Amino acid sequence: MIIKQFIFSGFLVNLLVLYSFAAPGPTVIAVNENTKECSSFFTGDECTDCDVPPGWKSLGYAHMIQCPQDYKMVDLDAVCKPRKSFFCCSENHSGAEGQCDDLVIDDVNGKCAFVEDINKCGSLPPGWTSASICPAGFTQQTETVSCEKIQEKGE
Repeated sequence: MIIKQFIFSGFLVNLLVLYSFAAPGPTVIAVNENTKECSSFFTGDECTDCDVPPGWKSLGYAHMIQCPQDYKMVDLDAVCKPRKSFFCCSENHSGAEGQCDDLVIDDVNGKCAFVEDINKCGSLPPGWTSASICPAGFTQQTETVSCEKIQEKGE
């Protein structure tokens, strides 16, 4: 009986470890019809969105489609940008770094939130400060925090 519990416990630990890391997006086949080139590229993960560069178009998932026969296979540098999400800006997350420039925290109340654009904020509401990571245990506030906007010339 102890052996069965040990094996079952090991299975559960492995399962939890596998599902606790960021999963990559599916590989996609893309073509450039002008140059007759083909490539497979990474579409991103929970914290990164990747797209094909200009002049290329996605044909579909690599497990469902192949490059056209008369096209040359090349390496393609996908255009990737980080996502603005709590998961990607939280302490000890798995995955790539997110777009955390607009993250703000309220240390007193243990909250994290985003502002629309931190570069356009003149000042944040009382208690909120700019941060690069949401500390573990903080509540993620879904409403955007409003800030006093910087006055632009001519306003």
